[in-house]
Amino acid sequence: MFNVYCYNVQPNIVIDYATGESELAADAVSVQEQQVITDTTSEVSQAADYVLNTNTKRFHYPDCQSVSDMKESNKQYYQGSRDDLINQGYKACGNCRP
Repeated sequence: MFNVYCYNVQPNIVIDYATGESELAADAVSVQEQQVITDTTSEVSQAADYVLNTNTKRFHYPDCQSVSDMKESNKQYYQGSRDDLINQGYKACGNCRP
């Protein structure tokens, strides 16, 4: 005869080790609530304005000092999400850190 201790690694699940029953923790956020939080955050992040440097593949906030140093031929104005720019191969500016 032997005993096995099973560590609970599932987030927001509480296990009663005496009975073996499990339940959702009282302070847990439901999947639907988490989706609403994620959707709201995504909408906010998509509303940003950026200036792209097409030569260095960096993106900046419009009021960044680096934008004034940029050649006009390399500037491109963009409105959208930061994640979209990163997916397109752009990197965030080291000065303004958008």
